[in-house]
Amino acid sequence: APIFRQLIAARAAYAGRTLQVLDLGCAYGAGTALLRFPVTFATLQARYAAREMQALEAVELEELDRLYYAAWPRDGHRYIGIDARETAVSYAHRVGTVDSGIAADLERAEADDALAAEILRTDIVVATGRIGVRTAMRIAHAARRDDPPWIATFMNRTSP
Repeated sequence: APIFRQLIAARAAYAGRTLQVLDLGCAYGAGTALLRFPVTFATLQARYAAREMQALEAVELEELDRLYYAAWPRDGHRYIGIDARETAVSYAHRVGTVDSGIAADLERAEADDALAAEILRTDIVVATGRIGVRTAMRIAHAARRDDPPWIATFMNRTSP
């Protein structure tokens, strides 16, 4: 997260404006939360590992997450979450870790018009998982030619 934050800050300085950040494989939005809010991995880990949080029903957890993330100051950038799992990306959107979420699997299908439009507006793509060749090509195809997005990716695990 600190490296991604530095890259986002550098891209914003380069562009001279706020950015659109595309979080590829955003899942439930915890990684995006680390970029957009002044929280740490240890903070989120302690929150979700707490016995009291473990006992909550899904609807209760979602409401608490929505309130939790709404209480933090935002960095001003616009975050778009992309994930192959509709339930994950829609959760991230509902709780506010992403401004907009799109369910898509760019390894298996071309970007639809809505996703292509978001990629066209994207300034930086971040990912904490493997980006396949098809995904990279589809993002490159939909991106601006005059000022393409920066892409930053780190694999946070190498096995299931």
